[in-house]
Amino acid sequence: MKTALGIFPIVISFALLAAHFLRASQFVLVALCALFTVLLVIPRQWAARCVQLALIAGTIEWLLSLALIAQQRIASGLPYTRVSLILAGVAALTLASAFAFLLPALRKRYQLDKAVNGDS
Repeated sequence: MKTALGIFPIVISFALLAAHFLRASQFVLVALCALFTVLLVIPRQWAARCVQLALIAGTIEWLLSLALIAQQRIASGLPYTRVSLILAGVAALTLASAFAFLLPALRKRYQLDKAVNGDS
């Protein structure tokens, strides 16, 4: 149960990223979001690290989108505060999802407590 609660924000983050890329007709990136979600079923350290890197890249994408959309709305004289807050919130959720692997249940599932050189 604790593992599912830790994985839930990760899945939501990838679903939001997939919707973002789908709206832009970037189907390869939509497929990658699905692939990273599927990686969550592999209880290995490398899978967790790949998902974390993808979530950090997703955070950067949200921040770039925030800057672009806010800039466009400012240039057009349209309100930009609400869209900026929403995108900042989504970026924060995505970044927080990358840190979900620090939870004890996920550290255990993905074997993140083992030493890198193997002598523990």
